[in-house]
Amino acid sequence: MSINIDKKKLRKELDFRELCKAYPLRFHITGATTVTYDGEYLIITSASATYDCIGTGFGSPSYEATRSTYYLSVMARIKAPGNDTSIYFFFLEPRKGVYADFQGFRHDGTYHCFEFRNGDAEEQDNIADQDWTTEHIFRIVHYKDQSLCQGYIDGALVAECTDNTKISAQPFSVYTIEPNGVARTVYLKYPPGIHEYSYS
Repeated sequence: MSINIDKKKLRKELDFRELCKAYPLRFHITGATTVTYDGEYLIITSASATYDCIGTGFGSPSYEATRSTYYLSVMARIKAPGNDTSIYFFFLEPRKGVYADFQGFRHDGTYHCFEFRNGDAEEQDNIADQDWTTEHIFRIVHYKDQSLCQGYIDGALVAECTDNTKISAQPFSVYTIEPNGVARTVYLKYPPGIHEYSYS
């Protein structure tokens, strides 16, 4: 049996504008961890004692900026339906595993929070009344001169640091849905996946 597909209608239905926003992704996967796609979400199902995630895998173009007013703005739609504890939800690092220069959203085992780190100097802003088992839009804004870093959830500012000793320098790679050494299942909506906007 054959199926006739109108390619233009299919592309419109898939909304290629959303796909065009998406950054190319790299999967950092080890052991028994799996990544699947259900047509709406990329899903990481991790095993214990692993630190697997999805990320851009390369530094942001902010490295090329010369003006101190330049800032990086990145977004993703994420949820952890079964359990939202002990997960790095959405974050920036110079490369995978450089936690000393981490900027981002996580659940630390006790609190939903945003952490600002620069060479291990740290500020943690706990975020009250959160449920990340349902989908939320996470956004990070980071100024190149390290004067400001902000975290937003669903458009609302929930964390902010103005202490440049706690804000690490660009460039960054952007990562998402990394369980912190625990067995978890976390979802990244794709498209748009991780999408980035840079401003001067």
